[in-house]
Amino acid sequence: MRRVVITGLGAITPIGNTVADFWQNLQDGMDGICRLEGEEFQDSPVKLAACVKDLDLSVLPKRDTKFDSRFTNFARIASKEAWSDAGLDEAREDMNKVGVYISTSIGGPETLSKGVRDLDQKGALRISPYFLQSVLANTAAAKVSIDLGAKGSSMCHAAACASGAISIGEAFLKIQNGTENIFIAGAADASITPLTLAGFAAMKAIYDGDAKELASIPFDKRRRGFTIGEGAGIVILEELKHAQKRKAKIYAEIVGYANNSDAFNIVSPDYEGLSSKAAMINSIKNAGIQSKDIDYINAHGTSTPLGDKTEARAIHEIWKEKCPLVTSIKSQIGHLLSASGAVEAIATIKMMETGKVLGINYQLDDDCDLNIPRKTKRCAINYALSNSFGFGGHNACLVLKKWSEK
Repeated sequence: MRRVVITGLGAITPIGNTVADFWQNLQDGMDGICRLEGEEFQDSPVKLAACVKDLDLSVLPKRDTKFDSRFTNFARIASKEAWSDAGLDEAREDMNKVGVYISTSIGGPETLSKGVRDLDQKGALRISPYFLQSVLANTAAAKVSIDLGAKGSSMCHAAACASGAISIGEAFLKIQNGTENIFIAGAADASITPLTLAGFAAMKAIYDGDAKELASIPFDKRRRGFTIGEGAGIVILEELKHAQKRKAKIYAEIVGYANNSDAFNIVSPDYEGLSSKAAMINSIKNAGIQSKDIDYINAHGTSTPLGDKTEARAIHEIWKEKCPLVTSIKSQIGHLLSASGAVEAIATIKMMETGKVLGINYQLDDDCDLNIPRKTKRCAINYALSNSFGFGGHNACLVLKKWSEK
């Protein structure tokens, strides 16, 4: 099997529109959650969200920014950052061996809502010819493929909040098996719209209060649901020898991946956490290591009462004696839905690189009594596990290894 490393990072988040800004603001404890503003949110049952702010769209053609959905713009900008960060040049690569796996949960919900309004108010003949291509979930992957001329495998994995991690994991397998040399992988999500907020509120899955200190508080005994965020996370995966040949900077190595299904309920996790536990165990086995080798767990940790409890239970059952350090950066950026796994993988890589595990200021819940630091803690992280669990029972786990030339 070929080894797979990460050589480029790109991110757009509620606390920074580049990886450098995101990581610095994450360390500084910046909170990306704010009150929703605008006439369209006046009657929304949800008052708070984690929105991307001050995004520079000038790197994209004006016509595209006018007609494309927000998630596609996110994906293209983050992909450009990751590609540049990796030091890649289309002219020097066999672009038939470069794949693009960029996922999303819904696609372009704001464009879909506008299309429905236009149909109702103006009639069928006034629908934009760009409407369908802007709404489709695969548009981000397609546009990034076109931007770079990447002619390898191109796909959108639609698996709710596990989508980003699955795209990275499936790209890892493709390179490992020799199909491609390079993958642009991750996810983008922009689902903060009146329609989606109303849907989540009706499900009782989202925090509907207006107290910022109670919004997005993973594993906290006061948690009442997740807080929606938006953004994109993109990583460049590369076959090790290919990366070494061109003397690329290597951030980390992907050594394990697993995904499975709860086969239980369309929105609720399996109460026993059996499948999420199995996904964690299988990803660790796939990495060729033991559970005791994991130094840090980036938890899915969404702040839902049942979800956090179930994940904590699964972690406890695997690490009965000594639990690794556990955190969830959703405490600062909210839940980026499909993009969460990819952005959190980037944060995990930066923690490995710097030896800093960022703490969570929370009130202990006996059902979620994990090894969670309340303040930033220095810790050598050789192996890290990153969890992503989505509606429908989709579970995906990635095992990352700190890069070393040895």
